This record gives sequence, structure tokens and C-alpha cells, in this order.
Amino acid sequence: MTRTDSSISWPPSAAVTRSATANQPFTRTFQLVLSGEVISASIESGLASGALLCRYLFVYGPDWSIISGEDQAISQSAYAARGSSRALSFFSYPLHAGGEQVVWNLPFSLIFKSTNPYGWPRLVLCVYGTDWLNRRVILGYTSAHVPTQPGRHVRTLNLYSITSSSWMRRFVAWMTGCRPEFVDPQTAARSEGREVVRTENAGRIKVCFNVLSRDLQQLQYSL
Repeated sequence: MTRTDSSISWPPSAAVTRSATANQPFTRTFQLVLSGEVISASIESGLASGALLCRYLFVYGPDWSIISGEDQAISQSAYAARGSSRALSFFSYPLHAGGEQVVWNLPFSLIFKSTNPYGWPRLVLCVYGTDWLNRRVILGYTSAHVPTQPGRHVRTLNLYSITSSSWMRRFVAWMTGCRPEFVDPQTAARSEGREVVRTENAGRIKVCFNVLSRDLQQLQYSL
């Protein structure tokens, strides 16, 4: 005869399965793990005089928060490699064509948390240089959304600078070192009030993103 034990049953009952599932906390947030670097830039000729530096900051919605990392930082000062950029401009178009190359390799690493994708993080870059009296002035802005797809992404972004409304104002700005600029750099990532801003091309900047998302499928989001 075979001895049976009524206290042991397989497969486990539905009550046991529900109990084990209830002990696992359900998260109502997802995470966005982001790393990368601001690699280099090609500044229009005539603007890349003196030491250049880059500042990055992230703009995100009200439901987003940062778990780890800094949402803004500034690079070291670097000088444009005029000779090398001209020699390689034919092979590296469009990054170096028509400008002077400067390399920063400015890294960033952050972990975001949010309950919904609204207000997806956006990267804002500000490039600063020096004028003829060695005063720190803004050279250009650019911005881009953080890629939604996981993986490694390399982006080449167009820089633009704000110009004065008349030649007289432009001359006064050149003499005083007070070029037109945004009071808040986050304006570069928004559309409100941008329709009255005059801009011109200031170059290109190369950025690398490494993106990883967590718990998006658990919240039934598909990006």
C-alpha cells in the first residue's frame, strides 16, 4: 500500500498562491536609468575664441523626481582645436563642418522616478565662451528629449544663439559683453514665449545617451 499524507497537496491551492502574491508590494512608479556624456561640439567660426565650457541641466514634469545623480553640472574649460577640426572636417561631416571642434566628455548619470510619462525628461545644453575682453558670455543653447527606447543613442544637436533685434543693439551688446540670453536656461526646453525670439545658427553639439527603464510594463505603459 502507498501511504498518503492529506496535509500535502500539489499543485498549491489558489488561496496559497493569492497569499504569496499579496506579500509582494505593487509599485505604482517606474524608473528611468540614464547615463551618458556631452562629447564634443563644433562652434561656428568667430564664436570659438578663448576657453569654452558647457553646462547641462535636465527639465522634467511635476510628477518626476530624481532618486540618484545631479540634474545639472558644468564642464571644464576647453579650447577649440582649430587645426585638427579643419583637417578632419571632410571626413566628419556634419559635426565639424564649418566650425571649430572642442571636446568636453562631460558625463552625466541619473535615476528618475515617476508615476506617468507626462513631462518626460529633456536635456538642455548651454555653451559659454569669452569675448574680446575675456568676459564670460553665452554662445548657444540646444535641447532634446531623453530617448524613450532603451539602449545607446548618439545625437547631434543644433546650437542656436539669440540675436538682437537691430544692428545698433547688437553693437551695444558686443561692446558691453551683455549678449541677449534667457533669464532662465530652462526656457530653451519650453515653447511658451519662444515665438518672439530671434536666433541664428551657432554650431552643433554631440551627445551620447544610455537609457534603461524599469517597471514600465507593470504599469501597462508601452513606449
